[in-house]
Amino acid sequence: MLNGLDKEDMSGRKAAHGNLGMAYRDVGNYAKAIDHLEKCLSLDSTDEFLVLNSYLNIASIYRLMDFYQRGINTLKEVDIERFTPQPVVVAYYNNLGMLYYQNEQPDSALLYLKKGLHLGLKLKKYHLTIGNRTTMSRVFLSKNQPDSSLRLLRAASTDIKHVPIPAAMIDLNITWAKYHLEKKAYDSVLIYANKTLDLRKSVKRHLGMQNIYEIMAKAYEGKKDPARSTEYYKMHVAYTDSLQISERNKFSENAKARFELAEQEKLIASKKKEVKSQKRWQMYLLTGLMGLFIAMVLLVRRLKKNKVFQGEKERENQELKQEIAKNKNEIIELKSKAILSLGDIMAITSDGHYLEFKLKQKVAPEVDRNQLKNILSKLPGNFVQIHRSHVVNLHYVKIKYADKVVLIDGTEVPISRKYKPGFNEIFRKE
Repeated sequence: MLNGLDKEDMSGRKAAHGNLGMAYRDVGNYAKAIDHLEKCLSLDSTDEFLVLNSYLNIASIYRLMDFYQRGINTLKEVDIERFTPQPVVVAYYNNLGMLYYQNEQPDSALLYLKKGLHLGLKLKKYHLTIGNRTTMSRVFLSKNQPDSSLRLLRAASTDIKHVPIPAAMIDLNITWAKYHLEKKAYDSVLIYANKTLDLRKSVKRHLGMQNIYEIMAKAYEGKKDPARSTEYYKMHVAYTDSLQISERNKFSENAKARFELAEQEKLIASKKKEVKSQKRWQMYLLTGLMGLFIAMVLLVRRLKKNKVFQGEKERENQELKQEIAKNKNEIIELKSKAILSLGDIMAITSDGHYLEFKLKQKVAPEVDRNQLKNILSKLPGNFVQIHRSHVVNLHYVKIKYADKVVLIDGTEVPISRKYKPGFNEIFRKE
């Protein structure tokens, strides 16, 4: 694409670098994408739309890799105050605010989101103010300010009547559901959650969809309906494990790994240049005995420093390994990536291809797509299998009968003939 362009054709070269940057981003080659976008910036610093759009695209790539601080640093390079008011400036403020929010800096997020909202309203760009107000509402929820969140949600609901964008409607409904969940208005949570499910056919890939089942599970848990809560927790796990989500996660992980590898290769190339330069300098030193003596002294000092540094690193690594080994004995990581404290698990029940972990401090069980045989080896000795489908934590057994045990919360768990002798022996020792 670039080879066929005249070197003087700046307009064509800018368009080519911009298009190549977006193409490489879409296939997951983020290092080359950023390289082309930076070359596009170097060609013309006077075109306001080109400059802002390029910086926004670079920041969006960092955001895809969860490098939120790098995205913030990229956008902060722009002297935004010198740009004329236009929609891309609104997008700049909105994206910078979102990056601060994702980087857990809510006050900075609100500062830039408010600037974006003010300019968006002035320009009457409602498709930009909807997402802005929805994000601000989530920030206020995270700051435990539901009244401020409610005002923004109502305003966003008015904006969306002007521009009914399905993806924006899903974000808005999910945020309404989160607001009502915070207020413990569980019936309202389910209303907005079902509205979101109705919209999913119009948006094929939306990251918020994987959270809607979890929100519904929490609502049913609040309504004291553990059966429905467990049902939606299972749906959440199944959706997260679905092929579409797995492929997207795999694509993101591979793209991020390739980017980090490319950065390492750049660092190595830079180091090689540095080494070559040092070697040339050392050759000049070798012209005299004094130069050779100085070089040897510097080398000895450097080796000593490296040896001390290496010793400190080995000690730190050993302490880290010991800490990790200690923590592994106290927690268990599920396939769903949830991490549970072993001390909080009262019992484990097998239900087909799922395991239900009954927890001390939670009404609804934690659900994981797994089987008992895969997890028994990870459990300490106080966890005993008493039935083909049941494992109990002896620390929570209140009463033992001939054919069942009763846990401290009153839950009854059956004992089968196969596991009864072994359980009796272990229980007597306890």
